[in-house]
Amino acid sequence: MEEKSNVVSLGFDIQSQWIYYTTECGSLNIFDLRDGKVNNLYKQKNDINCSILNPNQDEIIFGDSDGYIKVFDLRK
Repeated sequence: MEEKSNVVSLGFDIQSQWIYYTTECGSLNIFDLRDGKVNNLYKQKNDINCSILNPNQDEIIFGDSDGYIKVFDLRK
C-alpha cells in the first residue's frame, strides 16, 4: 500500500477485516486486510479533512476543505 499524499484520517471496521482512510488529495479508500488490496471508493478535487465510520458500519461520513459533509454508503 503506497500513497502519494498524506493520510489525514484512518479507521477500521468492528471486525477488523478492513481499514478505511482518507487522503489530502481527496480520496476515500478501503484496504482489505484479508486480501491486501486497496479499493478507491471515492475521489474528489477538494482535500478531505476528516472522516468517521458510522456505528451502523454501513456509512463513512467525511468532511472536505470547503466545509461540506458527505456520506458514503458502503452497501452500494
